[in-house]
Amino acid sequence: MADKEYSPDEEPDTADLEEPSTEKDPGEEPKAATHDEPEPHHEEPSHEAIGIGVVEHDGTENR
Repeated sequence: MADKEYSPDEEPDTADLEEPSTEKDPGEEPKAATHDEPEPHHEEPSHEAIGIGVVEHDGTENR
């Protein structure tokens, strides 16, 4: 972009206003997972969060 200063009654050239696009082409956009696709790393948790502490499945509490 040009470093030229403009007075309030002066408009910058179109070339000075051009900026690279941040939009992606439709083929480049990320796709959301469909309901048919399994979620990655979807395993049963080895613990259960209760408040601030963590209760193990055997009933003991770890902090």
